Amino acid sequence: MAKEIEPMDILMAPTHDDVILVKIIKWFKNYRKNSNGTLTVTFKKDTPKEILNLYEKNYTLFPKRLNYTPTANYELEK
Repeated sequence: MAKEIEPMDILMAPTHDDVILVKIIKWFKNYRKNSNGTLTVTFKKDTPKEILNLYEKNYTLFPKRLNYTPTANYELEK
């Protein structure tokens, strides 16, 4: 049986930006704060190139959605 959709459910639907951020974040190993208030992200060792490219193109979404500013540069886990 299908679940009935309530009028407010549409407000909880993820945006395109949210979907991109989730794809990227699940590959984070950790991050560290820099002296200038930004973050440097370390990705897991086996992170696909597609995810790294997605990060390079969309790292500016983080301050809008998650209130922190990563740098365009990233590191890979050793």
